[in-house]
Amino acid sequence: LAALQARIHEIDGTQFTSLKRHMLGRIEHGAPPDLAVPIMARLSALPDGTRLVHSDLHPYNVVRRGDGDWVAIDWHRLYRASPAVDVARTWFLLVQLTSPDGSAPEELAPLKARLGRIYLDHYAELTGLDRSEVDRWRVPVLAARLDEGIREEHADNVTLLRELLA
Repeated sequence: LAALQARIHEIDGTQFTSLKRHMLGRIEHGAPPDLAVPIMARLSALPDGTRLVHSDLHPYNVVRRGDGDWVAIDWHRLYRASPAVDVARTWFLLVQLTSPDGSAPEELAPLKARLGRIYLDHYAELTGLDRSEVDRWRVPVLAARLDEGIREEHADNVTLLRELLA
């Protein structure tokens, strides 16, 4: 997943819409009103970026071709952005990963956390990306996720946002 994402991020994305601009709208619409302003201020301070990003890369959106190479599918969220925001979202999706039926057994939490660390370490090793860049995107990524209408994780995500902003 990290190697595939690194290859995607090598592509110039200047002809695509800004993910940062898209996220501002999602945060304005989906974040609790008392959190929206500080979150949008954080997002505004982050770089826009010019690389191609998938913006929804996770294990359910990759398939293996007949030649053994992995490819991304579900490209309807294609944008230009800083690779760090794409990595932050993929990391979040990995650690929050649920099974296709929507369940997320609590005993899998340590495994998902380890998977997230391995993914971040491998991406950083491949690209030289500083993990602090990814950390700066955690709050805006999580806030934008609130507008995706996933009821099962909404309350936990708002709680986590409040903790990260404190």
